[in-house]
Amino acid sequence: MAKSIIGILAVFFTFFLFADSYSQVETKSLPKNNFALFSEITLNGLDEIQDAVTVLGKEKIYRVSISEKSEEADFLLNNIKQKFSSYNFIYEKEDGFDYRISISKIKFSVSYSELETDNVIET
Repeated sequence: MAKSIIGILAVFFTFFLFADSYSQVETKSLPKNNFALFSEITLNGLDEIQDAVTVLGKEKIYRVSISEKSEEADFLLNNIKQKFSSYNFIYEKEDGFDYRISISKIKFSVSYSELETDNVIET
């Protein structure tokens, strides 16, 4: 009885070691989707604002206003909230702030190049 349990456990662990060694997809090798690309570009673009806010001081209150209501504006606002969660940023209140950050004319767009091959799958 004990030998059969040990045998079953040995097969079980061998299977998982083999399965882990040969994972099917590495996420790093997959192309990024538009959401991931826009998030990365937006967060990197906010570094300049972060530098200015850091120099001015974390204790100050900053009013963020986006002139338009759109999906792009909501996306940008969510990224700002994520990146500056440790700062004193306000979004709705119209008074009681030290500095204003105004954003307008937001446009996200993509353009894809033409495929240069007939064999898209490359088997």
